[in-house]
Amino acid sequence: LRNPQLRGLLTMMMEDEELGWRFRAAPAGKTWHHPYVGGLMEHVVKLSRIVMVLCELYPELDRDLLLAACFLHDLGKIREMEYEKAIDYSSEGRLVGHVVQGVEILGEFVARCPELDRETVFRLKHIIVSHQGAYEFGSPKLPKTLEAIVFHHIDNLDAQIDGYARVLKEGRETMGGDS
Repeated sequence: LRNPQLRGLLTMMMEDEELGWRFRAAPAGKTWHHPYVGGLMEHVVKLSRIVMVLCELYPELDRDLLLAACFLHDLGKIREMEYEKAIDYSSEGRLVGHVVQGVEILGEFVARCPELDRETVFRLKHIIVSHQGAYEFGSPKLPKTLEAIVFHHIDNLDAQIDGYARVLKEGRETMGGDS
C-alpha cells in the first residue's frame, strides 16, 4: 500500500495479537470456497495478486482501496466461523453474519486512527457491505462505486474457481478419469 494511513491501519490490525492470529488461521468458508484453516489468507493473497494486475490494466482504479478491501472484505469471518476444533458457524455468525461483523471490527480499529480520511473509510465500508453483489447473497447494499463493482467480481471469481476446482479434483480422485 502506498497510502500511509491505510498501510498504518492494516499494519495495526495484523499486528494485533488476537485479530492477527485469527485472521491468519480462519477459513474463508465452511463448504464452498477455501474451507480450511488458512483459507481466508489464501483467498486474500489471490485477490491481492488479481488487483495488482487489474490496476496495471485499469489505472483509473484506486489500487490502495482495492488492496485494503482484499484484507477487509471478509474480516468478519474471524467471528463468523469457529475453526479451533472443526469448521462451523459461531452463534454470532449465524445471527449477525460476517458482513456486519467485518464493519464492526473495522470500526473498532478506525477509532484508533483519527488521521484516516473519512471518505476512504466510507468507501472501504461500502466494499465490505456490497462485496457479495446482490441482496439475495447477503449484501445489505449493491456495489455503487467502480472499485466496489470490480471487487465484487474478483471476489466471486476467486471463490468460484476455488470451489469448482476442488469439486473437480475430488470427483477425479473418487470416481476416476473424466468424471
